[in-house]
Amino acid sequence: MSQPEILEGLRRGNQNALAAAFDQYGAAVYGVVLRIVGNQQLAEEVTQDVFLKLWNKWDQFDAERGKLLTWLLQIARNTAIDYTRKGSFRKEGKTDPVDFSVSNTTHPSEEMAVDAIGLKEIVERLDTKSRTILELAYFKGMTQTEIEQHLDLPLGTVKTRMRKALKELRKIVSIDRP
Repeated sequence: MSQPEILEGLRRGNQNALAAAFDQYGAAVYGVVLRIVGNQQLAEEVTQDVFLKLWNKWDQFDAERGKLLTWLLQIARNTAIDYTRKGSFRKEGKTDPVDFSVSNTTHPSEEMAVDAIGLKEIVERLDTKSRTILELAYFKGMTQTEIEQHLDLPLGTVKTRMRKALKELRKIVSIDRP
């Protein structure tokens, strides 16, 4: 199902459209959430919550401003951060490697992960300082204050590096566009 078909299905209350959205974007959403929460069971719960938000708030998506996947990943990031801030889990033991796939099937949409959408490749093009700041903020879900404490840097430096990293990222993305 294409993005417009999914959105039309959601508008009509068609649960098959939600299932199609999950089939296409579920693994990527799960991957982002798992990177932030570091717990598979909680990541599954947050992923379900993200798709529940899609079902209830699909009309807030503006196709002219971006792709459905990008919007869902932002919801996933924010929801995962909300869960961590509420103390819904403990950060201890987050040393296991992360597997972004939801299942072992060979269906391409089910194997979609952060790497598959090109984000990891783009972030790796950034210099080390910029990459570190973005990874902590967007993949680990840290606030600027938490990054300040984690890296032992002044808050102003963290903010400056974040702006610089986002500016670099925009530049890379605009170069890669056809």
